[in-house]
Amino acid sequence: MSLFYGVTALYVFTSGADRQATSFWFTFVAFLTKEQMDDRGRTQCGCLVCGSGLFGLLSVDLAHHHGAPSGSVLMQGNLETIDFPSGELDLYGRLRHCADDAPTLVLLSGLGFHTFEYEPLAAHLAASGFNSLSFDFQGHGRSGGRRGVWILDQLAGDSRHAVDFARQRYRGPIGLFGNSLGAMVAILTATNDDRVLGVAAANCPARIADFLLTRTRRALFALAKLVASLAPIRISVNHFYSYDQLIDDRSWVSTFERDPLIADARRLSVTTFTTLLEHWDGPSAISRLHKPLLLIQGRNDHMQPPRQSQLLFEAANNPKKYEVVETGHLPHLEDPKTLAGLLIDWFSGLTR
Repeated sequence: MSLFYGVTALYVFTSGADRQATSFWFTFVAFLTKEQMDDRGRTQCGCLVCGSGLFGLLSVDLAHHHGAPSGSVLMQGNLETIDFPSGELDLYGRLRHCADDAPTLVLLSGLGFHTFEYEPLAAHLAASGFNSLSFDFQGHGRSGGRRGVWILDQLAGDSRHAVDFARQRYRGPIGLFGNSLGAMVAILTATNDDRVLGVAAANCPARIADFLLTRTRRALFALAKLVASLAPIRISVNHFYSYDQLIDDRSWVSTFERDPLIADARRLSVTTFTTLLEHWDGPSAISRLHKPLLLIQGRNDHMQPPRQSQLLFEAANNPKKYEVVETGHLPHLEDPKTLAGLLIDWFSGLTR
């Protein structure tokens, strides 16, 4: 057990794990040494705790009533709560209806987030006559599926089923918009779907490991993969970056922190971390996309370096456009009006 104590301490000092979580792990390890647990059980649980504890897996998340932060806009357009199938799963969505022949944007959520994040943007799109469909990926929000256990291709499959729903419902052109993880999925989805007219991708990473993994975290992730071969573990994304790096508005940060749906969905399996950190190659993926592309980068993004978006733009095919907005990593929450204007002008230009 001394190895566990040593590596946990290394994590605390190098990654800034909070004291409450660290105290829990030390207490739990002490519990494992009690006599009522046989040696084999202690060994198996010890492996699980070691791998989990290294990353500060457990955090205390209190259930609450989800409220919108101050300054959110009134919703416009006819709101309809919908669900649609994706394989054997049912996915939850919110449809903003303006007209059957109006353009429709399918809005793809970020990591761990759900439909709430696009309500301000959907209001501005509806005010300009655009339909929009936001939905929860599998394993997210109110949709079915195991929490934190998915790969990118599965989320792209969910998005294709969302396009199915939109196509059955509307006659107008369909586009995809996604931010961060949603941008990655939008690129994958549209590559092989002729029904999608164009893709708008905001704050899309080229290679996540380049800016998210320090040398120490790379070593710890390698160890986590070994532990995961013995027992399943889920690692909170919050121990790689904080909500404060996503947005400066504390009212939104408070909303994220108090939402149990977000907390659960952001605890990822090692398989899911692997698909993000090792399998995603943004420049390669975007080079296979042969559709109009709008890339958007927040000038004040505290998490993802602007160079990530620039690498994608350099690899992308024409026609393509690059825009910088005066926001951080979540432009649809910080300045939905400006973002909606960009999306509407760009997509309307594709339909003329």
